[in-house]
Amino acid sequence: EDDRKLLNQEEIIDELYQLCGGMALLAVELAHAVNAHWNRDVRSLSKSKSDRLLYLKSVLNDVPTAIEDLICFRFDRLKPEAQMLLKIASVAGFDRYSFSQTLLEHVTLAHAKKEDSSGIVDNQQSQVPVNVGTSEDFNQINYMFQGDNFEMTLDMLVQQRFLVEVNADVGDISNFDSLIYRFRNEHEQLVINGLMLKDQKQRTHAAVALYYENVAERGGEISGDDDASMSMSEITMIPQNSWQILHLIALHFDRANAMVPAMLYYFNSGSELSRIGIRDRSHGSLLSSYLMLEKLLHKYSSDAVELTNVKVNVIQRQQLARKMVQKIGEQDLPESMKSMTQEHLRLMFAGDMGALTTCIVMLVKFGQSAGTIEKEGYKLASEVYIQAIYLSLLVLRDTDFRNMLQSLSNHIDTESNDDDSLSQCSHDCNFLMEDLKACFPAFSGLLTLYRDTPIETNAEQETFLANLFVAVTKEAHENVHLIRTKCILSHLYLKHNENEKALSESEEVKEVYDHDKHSLELAKLYGMDWVILCIMTMTSVYVYQGDFVAAFANIDFLRNHMVKLDEFASSTKATLQVLLSSIYTILQNIDHAVEISSGISKIAYSYFYKPSGIIQEVLSKLLQTFDNLVNGIEPTSDNAINIMEDNHDILS
Repeated sequence: EDDRKLLNQEEIIDELYQLCGGMALLAVELAHAVNAHWNRDVRSLSKSKSDRLLYLKSVLNDVPTAIEDLICFRFDRLKPEAQMLLKIASVAGFDRYSFSQTLLEHVTLAHAKKEDSSGIVDNQQSQVPVNVGTSEDFNQINYMFQGDNFEMTLDMLVQQRFLVEVNADVGDISNFDSLIYRFRNEHEQLVINGLMLKDQKQRTHAAVALYYENVAERGGEISGDDDASMSMSEITMIPQNSWQILHLIALHFDRANAMVPAMLYYFNSGSELSRIGIRDRSHGSLLSSYLMLEKLLHKYSSDAVELTNVKVNVIQRQQLARKMVQKIGEQDLPESMKSMTQEHLRLMFAGDMGALTTCIVMLVKFGQSAGTIEKEGYKLASEVYIQAIYLSLLVLRDTDFRNMLQSLSNHIDTESNDDDSLSQCSHDCNFLMEDLKACFPAFSGLLTLYRDTPIETNAEQETFLANLFVAVTKEAHENVHLIRTKCILSHLYLKHNENEKALSESEEVKEVYDHDKHSLELAKLYGMDWVILCIMTMTSVYVYQGDFVAAFANIDFLRNHMVKLDEFASSTKATLQVLLSSIYTILQNIDHAVEISSGISKIAYSYFYKPSGIIQEVLSKLLQTFDNLVNGIEPTSDNAINIMEDNHDILS
């Protein structure tokens, strides 16, 4: 009590005011520092009030006056094991995240075992000390795990007002039985974190990321297995606990400079957010994943990576792939991506094709998100789709790539390249994409943008893109995707007045199409049975050209398949009724037009063709009524006027 009264001395008050200058944060830090100094020496002080007053003045004179220096002053007076623990906490608790005692124990043990996360942190060749607290051996760490010493050290850090106990939050959901902490002051966390070497911080972030990853994979149980040996593609397979924990893992891998796992976890977080309908935040996570890929590309393009084993065929593959993407887009590839080869990608992803495949899926998802969320996002989306296509072309299997070139021989010059040399690539590199379906949405998405957005394209770009997509789907032996792509190509030829090519493609589609195998799958993947719509469109072309034999062959094909269509799987059947009835109307076969369109207006669900369908039903019935009146037959009760009145709201 007498010592407290010393603080009321006028000279002490003046000294404190001069030191703090009215800054509340500095006053708090100064109080912590003086308190720590006083508690350390109080038992050895004289009982004399004047002596104690002189001692307090000397402490105030010795204590630093800058906030950062005050924090360091307090930190330096901690025991080595407490310093080490506080540094680890400054990594786990960045950006005001909380952290558990279990996490601190796990990361501390990881450092004690010299588990330096090699293979995760990119600069794994550097000789960096893993001890984050002291240059002595790990005796202090061993001491901490004897008895209650670890808990006592944490309690002391709470008493010294560095840490505070909090309720569990997203910062650490791994162990609700463990005490949860947070830095009392963010400025203190930043200063203490700044005392660590850059490589020490990166390795500690990697250890924290591996801890959270381990928890997520094993449902809360901590394993001592070596996580560094895990395939990066397996990282994407963890149970989707929540987008928060996935995002937190990504953040720590990001700060560890572990760019590939950071990219994958940002993508996983964005996918989870998309799944639960939070689209704006999902887009943010996908953007982070995309930016991480850009960092990777820049690193591997600017670091002059030694590629002594790269054969001529790999360079030829790169040149041909670049030539292809130049033919489908006005925008050139980013410089960092243009320099990529198959070998660059193998080194970048450490030979993990699963990780690269996920990267391509990420580009597709980010393109889709940018196209729907960002203002004029279709521009960025088209660039991202082209990047996904380019990366896919670099790692196609050699037989696939060679066959694709042969299919495109009428569209691209390949005379300067030796097919035999191209066929050797897989034996040299062995980093090849087996499953081509991952890149299909990039082709489909780009074709959709060219069709539905203001992007200026020409016939050559659109038709080459569609032909390239056809060639890739052929090599994948995925007939459903091949059929859908050839339907697109047929419509594109028609759009650019190449009617004969359009009709030829549609006839090839008819030969491949098997209703039982393909109809429901097309509806599931693409929303409708696009073969039916393609053949229907080409039927109108035959009618326009006066080729009624081909037109009626198509009509027979469509009527045979119309009875098989599942009207609940998609709106294909209803749409076909509209189009087929209109063809019969043009051919002046009114009875068939009425028969086909009858009942369209009574379909309960909405679809984009329904207003046109009602009009077609009304038109055919009006024409039939006119014919009946001419022939002296009274109109039926189910007449056109009733249909118009019943569907006034839809038609208006």
